[in-house]
Amino acid sequence: MAFWQLLYSWFTNSIVARAVQLSLIFHAVASNTPPTWISAMLASGATASALMTVPVGRLFNHWGPGPINRISAVFSLSATAGLFLLPLDLEHIYCSMLIWILAGQSILFTTVGTYRGVGGFFAERKRLVAFARMSIVNNLSDIVTPLVIGWLFYLNPNLIPIIMAGLAVTALCIPQPKLTDITARSGSIASLSLLTNLKSVLINRFVTLAIVIGAAIHSLLFICDLIIPITGNTFNLTSTEVGTILSVLALSQAAASAYLSFRAYPSDTLFKHFLNGLILGSLGLLGAYVTEGFGTLLAATAIIGLGFGMIQPLSMSLIYHHMKASSVGDAVSIRLLLNSLGRIFAPMVLALALSFTTSTTLLTIMGFVLMLAAILLRVILA
Repeated sequence: MAFWQLLYSWFTNSIVARAVQLSLIFHAVASNTPPTWISAMLASGATASALMTVPVGRLFNHWGPGPINRISAVFSLSATAGLFLLPLDLEHIYCSMLIWILAGQSILFTTVGTYRGVGGFFAERKRLVAFARMSIVNNLSDIVTPLVIGWLFYLNPNLIPIIMAGLAVTALCIPQPKLTDITARSGSIASLSLLTNLKSVLINRFVTLAIVIGAAIHSLLFICDLIIPITGNTFNLTSTEVGTILSVLALSQAAASAYLSFRAYPSDTLFKHFLNGLILGSLGLLGAYVTEGFGTLLAATAIIGLGFGMIQPLSMSLIYHHMKASSVGDAVSIRLLLNSLGRIFAPMVLALALSFTTSTTLLTIMGFVLMLAAILLRVILA
């Protein structure tokens, strides 16, 4: 029951926040907002999330998942109110930034509350299964949400904040596990100093690698959402074909998570499977070198999603397996912090790289680097 309460809370809050952010993008495009301002809006949310990641993790140690997820719902409700009441044209771009930040904080709070709640509530093997099921829901919502919000925006943009406000209210009412339910299973999660926990992360090579590689793959998948349309334009693909490829990227990640949700791996084999996922995803990136059109790009993208789709649940499971309960909170926060920083800097790095090379060559280079790293780690840490 606790897992489903946490999952429903996270799913509802995330759907509302993502719907608000998608609506803001649609409004920005409709009002001919320059790309630089849209990028600034996205960066403002990622920056606010990066600044708040560690403090939110520490609040969880005192309050548990219930208050954290309810604060997330309040942020979602505030964002929907802003979407309905505030002007959203270019002259009032700062209103859009404020709403975007509110939605981003909702995602941050519910992500911390749910991952920490699930991680602390479940034992080793069940934890990986739970994280994998969370990833499935996340991947599927990434497919469905843009379709639904695009349709609602076409019918009447004002329908979106009204419907999403209703969902946010339901999220406020969802029962949540208590902090004592988690500490009874995982032990005390009282915070040590941030410096002490940072040292604990750095001296454990498996945790360090899980955090760094996990955040890197998160940023890479974010880049794929940008670079696939660019590559599709190079091959003269239609918007329908590009949309199909992006959907396959999300579906293949969901398939990888579904596979993990039925495979309760022993804890001492987690890192081996983590590297297997890295190698498989790297093969997909290397396949970009021989892509010539829709079919080959679709196949390469599917392999990328299958490999890298395993990274998120395995990364979180590795952090929980190797860290003490008193340090795991800051370790998860560091991972989420790096995710936010990746969303700030990845588009800048992508734009710079594409000024020197083509999109397929860039994917191939990334694949080669990651493949080499995975093989070396497998040899060194075997």
